[in-house]
Amino acid sequence: MTYEPGPEHNMRAERIVPNLIRVMVWGGVFTVLFILRSFFLLLFLTFVFGYIQSRGA
Repeated sequence: MTYEPGPEHNMRAERIVPNLIRVMVWGGVFTVLFILRSFFLLLFLTFVFGYIQSRGA
């Protein structure tokens, strides 16, 4: 006796897989942001000081 999934199993997988992929992508984005969080102050201050220097001279 072999198990053959019915149509309700395929419909469930068709709904779960795109949502799972979406959650994984957002998880990856937030993971990258978490890893790079120490560089955000440096990037912000670079633009602030660049703006000050371009307006001051």
